[in-house]
Amino acid sequence: TPIKGRVTSARFTLSKLNGTRFGGPVRHRAFLMRSGDGGHSWAEPTPIAAAREVNIAVLPDKLFGCATLAEDESKSGPGVVGVVESNDGGRTWTAPRRIQGLGSAQIPGYPLALPDGRWRMYFESRGEADHRYTIRSAISEDGLEWMAEPGDRLSGHGGSYNAPRIIFLEDGTCRLYCSDSVEGIVSAISEDGGFTFRLEPGRRIVRELRYEALTAYAPEV
Repeated sequence: TPIKGRVTSARFTLSKLNGTRFGGPVRHRAFLMRSGDGGHSWAEPTPIAAAREVNIAVLPDKLFGCATLAEDESKSGPGVVGVVESNDGGRTWTAPRRIQGLGSAQIPGYPLALPDGRWRMYFESRGEADHRYTIRSAISEDGLEWMAEPGDRLSGHGGSYNAPRIIFLEDGTCRLYCSDSVEGIVSAISEDGGFTFRLEPGRRIVRELRYEALTAYAPEV
């Protein structure tokens, strides 16, 4: 099943497949497909990793992506965030490597290039078992070695926040879209480059039907 998540470079478009089930602890596997004619035809899928939510950034000399990995080979549970890398245009990939220090984390957004040359990644995080999910972030100099930033980027408001996505706006601010387990799809604004967010009033997508709590989720902008 084709799933959200693509990056366009000057030479080709990258996409991914997600949701393929296997026996044992591996429940998902991500793939890359390449198109040279604007998406009219596609090459055979190339395996990326036994992972899900693989979001890829394109650099001049390599590709790297952040992904959700199974935690301790568990079939369930929130998982952890890891990194994969390709130095040949996505034909082969390194084995997924867990980012240490993020705790139980999953569904990372696309790695974002900051004006100072660093990278920031947003992800959903859960502390103790009875805590709600919050949106947190990690920072990197090269996209491979990451360090968790202190505190939450977005928390509270009665529900859990999941599946963060960020866009930069023309006025220099940035907007975070995410799923609120109670409200639906909500947004928050940042005026300091994406470190501090203020929840915006209202809901961007309102859940009205019985099963929309499961389907109005993981927004893409």
